[in-house]
Formats: sequence, structure tokens, C-alpha cells
Amino acid sequence: MNHLDSALLQTLLAGLGAAEEGYRQLESLGGRLVRRGEEVMGASGVRNEPLKHSAPDSPRAEAPAWLEQLSDRQLALLSEAIQAEVRRRATDGGRSA
Repeated sequence: MNHLDSALLQTLLAGLGAAEEGYRQLESLGGRLVRRGEEVMGASGVRNEPLKHSAPDSPRAEAPAWLEQLSDRQLALLSEAIQAEVRRRATDGGRSA
């Protein structure tokens, strides 16, 4: 029975390790995607486009048009990258990159 307990514990630990590794890789991928997006926006000058529009009257801003063009997977990755950045800033004491 002791051998079975040990094998079960090792299986559980391997599963936890795999989940943690997957999370780290996903977080890393999100960061790389954000950096790449910033590079593309910087090279194309698109970042200045929102400045040409006046601020909306309502306190809730409308989503930018390019957001509607993203696939569900791209939206999920963007959301995860934003959440990771929020967590990073929270642990950094609010300092931005």
C-alpha cells in the first residue's frame, strides 16, 4: 500500500508541476505578445489614432474598432496578458514598466 501512496503522490505532484509550468509559459507568451504588439503599433504609428478622436461624453469609453476584429483566442490571450500585467504592477507597488 505504501508504494501505491507514493505513486499517487508523485502523480499528483507531477500534475501540479505541469499546471504551474503551463501557467508560466502562458504568462511568458502573453508578455511576448504584448511587447510585439507594442512594437507593431510603434512602427505603424497606429498609437496616435485614438488621439485624433474626442473623448466620449459618457464615463465608459467604447471599445476600439480593432478589438472587434480579434478572434476569440486573440481576445483570451489579450485578456490574460492584461491580467498578468495588472498582477505584476500590483506586486511591483504600482510602478509601470
